[in-house]
Amino acid sequence: MTSDVIPSHDDPGRSLASACQSSFQLIPLSIQQEGDSYLVGSLELNRFYQIPEIGVAIIKLLQEGLSIPEVKVRLGAGNGSDFDMDDFASTLIEIGFAYAGPLRRAADSSLTGSKWPRIARGIGRIVFSWPLACLYSAVVFYSAICFERFPQARPSLSVFYFPGHLTTSLLLLLVIRLLMVLLHELGHMLAAARSGINSHLGVGTRLWTIVIEADLTGVLSLPRRKRYLPLFAGMLTDVFSVSILVIMVVYLLKVHASAFVIQLLQALMMQTLLVMLWRFNIFLRTDLYYVMCTMLAYPDLERDARIYLQTTTHRFSGGRLGIKAGVDQADQEPKRLNVVRAFSIVWLIGRIASVYVLLVVAVPTLFLYARDIYRSFGAASLKAFPYDSFFFMLLSASLVVSGVWMWLSQRKSRKLRLLDQQ
Repeated sequence: MTSDVIPSHDDPGRSLASACQSSFQLIPLSIQQEGDSYLVGSLELNRFYQIPEIGVAIIKLLQEGLSIPEVKVRLGAGNGSDFDMDDFASTLIEIGFAYAGPLRRAADSSLTGSKWPRIARGIGRIVFSWPLACLYSAVVFYSAICFERFPQARPSLSVFYFPGHLTTSLLLLLVIRLLMVLLHELGHMLAAARSGINSHLGVGTRLWTIVIEADLTGVLSLPRRKRYLPLFAGMLTDVFSVSILVIMVVYLLKVHASAFVIQLLQALMMQTLLVMLWRFNIFLRTDLYYVMCTMLAYPDLERDARIYLQTTTHRFSGGRLGIKAGVDQADQEPKRLNVVRAFSIVWLIGRIASVYVLLVVAVPTLFLYARDIYRSFGAASLKAFPYDSFFFMLLSASLVVSGVWMWLSQRKSRKLRLLDQQ
């Protein structure tokens, strides 16, 4: 879920002289105030930009049906004003928010006539209704009682160790965890659909961790107070899922079910709790990061922090390192600039700590598995070869390598985007 600062250009060849003579049409746009700027976007394009107050004033006049020359007269553009009206209108065309010419239907309304948005909205209203919220609360309360009365049902880090079943347990945990992730993202999507926002699933990374995530960019068209439910919905779903797992484990303990099944459910429970704790890493684009951005009226704090660090590095290195951003950070309101500075420190420390864990914990652990497996090659019989450990190490290493590769690929494209903003 991202927004961009609306681009500008000084190319005189992009002048809208021809557009001023013809009709200039805006596509349907939403406008939400965010701090000292505004978020303007299109649900059809799933694209949002930060626009200054003067730009929003122009858009509102254009929405009222005024032509560009009439807007210039109304605002006094070109008469002592530094705001380039033609350049702004040309930018609106460039980002797809407007077009010059006869009135036409939006080309991107591919969902028009689809029943799914209406169905999803109906399901969302039911799932996140007050009666079901009371039911969820009762289940969570009952699971808390079970958690207190049955200490043996409580998970610990030791539940991740399955002697003799490493590969099987890892595969089962990955499959079941995938279902839990899909349930988490479905919570986001249904809560967004409840407010009339369409979303879709995609694959991304949080550093080198591969994640499945719902694109909730459309919630930026909602007032801030209405964004919290879609943003919190995933974690609320996790709380409910853990509650169900606790109740299941307690029941299985009572009926003396298989110890392997009980441990597997406890491992899944512990894994979900750790992921919920992981979401407090606000230096990553987690659910709580977006909640924080919404509270601070800062649509994309992580992007601004990266730009601030690149600009600061460029300044202190005499232009040898970093990037000279096109927007002067010093022009920002002091309070908002302090927010960016504080988050930049958190972002930098979090990234350094994460890389440290990767290099000092994850990679050495994989090497230890590889060393033990290599030594087993000297065994006299193939029966002594630890196939379970071998495939466990191979699968774990594949996940880490794939995540690192995707992370580095995204870093390269992100750097190119930063350079494009100069």
